[in-house]
Amino acid sequence: MSLRFVNGSSMSCTKDVAPVTTLPLTMACWFRPDAINSRYTLMSLGDLDTASNVWILRADGTGGNKEVGVAIINSDPAGEQTLHGTSYVGNVWSHACGLFISDSSRTIYFNGIDPVSTTNTFALNATPDRIAIGVIASSSPTNFMDGVIAECGLWDVELDPQEILALANGINPSRIRPLSLKGYWPLWDTTCRDLTNQQNTLTPNNTPTRVTGPPVELFTRLHGDTPFLEFLAPAVGAHNMMLLGVGR
Repeated sequence: MSLRFVNGSSMSCTKDVAPVTTLPLTMACWFRPDAINSRYTLMSLGDLDTASNVWILRADGTGGNKEVGVAIINSDPAGEQTLHGTSYVGNVWSHACGLFISDSSRTIYFNGIDPVSTTNTFALNATPDRIAIGVIASSSPTNFMDGVIAECGLWDVELDPQEILALANGINPSRIRPLSLKGYWPLWDTTCRDLTNQQNTLTPNNTPTRVTGPPVELFTRLHGDTPFLEFLAPAVGAHNMMLLGVGR
């Protein structure tokens, strides 16, 4: 399952806490836009006391191409944006993954392939203290999502290309670097639960609705409120993965 957000109703999921406050970090999610000609926020970490100082994973339809991108906004209102160059399509599931590696290195992946990077130096001027899905995490929420978002993951490391491709191929975020996964919001229902031990469950704002989800592996899903077990599966590449979904 997943959640549908309506731009005109200012729908989002937020919490005034930042599970990650330093670089590197990785944000990833599935999205299915209802429209393609506006700028939409998928995930963001920012400063709740200012209108700037935000790290953003976005879908930007304001140009000729309709592209996913990573952006950073600080005291410069124009900010710095890295766009992928490949167009997404309305009402079709796509996967976006953004790497904020350092103040001078950012990379965006679309559907797990063809990374695009920039190396311009651009740093936040304040420490993030808000996490948001579907809107910019700042004192002036904007760029609300118009469409569906699901399977949101936040890591305090730079994921490697193999791991990012696995996410885009439908591997559950909980199976990728579980010790570095600092937030996992599958958005299976309107509680916006965080399924990591951080337990940063978000507040749904203005009633996003539950709809059919993306092509992500089913055997790791939770069913209702059934408790689940966690254990380390055999290593994949250089990293262990976590397998969820064994009900009691």
